[in-house]
Amino acid sequence: MRKLSFVLMAMLAISFTGCKKEKLITLSTTSTTLHHGETYQISAQCDNPITYSSANEYHAKVSGSGKITAQYVGKTTIRLSSEDDNRVFTVTVSPQSNLYHEPNIRFGEAKSSVVSKYGTPNSTNNGSIGYNNYSINAPILLVLLDDNDCVTSYGVGVKSAYTTELADFLGERYDVIGYDDDVFYYRNGLNASTSTMAIALTLQNVNYWLVAYLPYDSRGDVDKNAMYSLLKTLQ
Repeated sequence: MRKLSFVLMAMLAISFTGCKKEKLITLSTTSTTLHHGETYQISAQCDNPITYSSANEYHAKVSGSGKITAQYVGKTTIRLSSEDDNRVFTVTVSPQSNLYHEPNIRFGEAKSSVVSKYGTPNSTNNGSIGYNNYSINAPILLVLLDDNDCVTSYGVGVKSAYTTELADFLGERYDVIGYDDDVFYYRNGLNASTSTMAIALTLQNVNYWLVAYLPYDSRGDVDKNAMYSLLKTLQ
């Protein structure tokens, strides 16, 4: 009798384990790398319905069926959830254009910190510093400072010969928000409340585009005066 009971318990345990495994989410792969605008279908199986959600829709969106649409350059995760299991799928949105390295500068950063990164400026004026050898395609870097020598905004002068590539470069990194007075505006979020920076693109002269990196507040306001100051300095 004891032997029979043991066999029955073992069979029940095997049966329970088998059912439990069927309710787990299985993935054929756990990551992918895409370019802006590309799509990818997550291949997942589970006896229970799966729900999909993106940790950051600025970088990638996902449909109810698990189809990913790559947004802007960066990395995020897609969470797969069922009644009994959860899985994480990693999405990297990789750039196709690497026209220049965007400056590693923060608003409010001290002038001394910028100088430690990029060396002695080629020009120093009241409220700004400038470099004329920043990179091959974008040789000019300008930084505006407040009265405490802290960064208020900055800009890059990109050679006009790279107009088409510059449009691609910005378009795969930032959300377009409008065009006004010969200036294209972008932001680093999908709405005003999630954006911290605006990017203004305008033609300074026949030789250079100015890409201005400006503070962007939750009301959607852009410091256009800073952009005009950068333009004036670039001249």
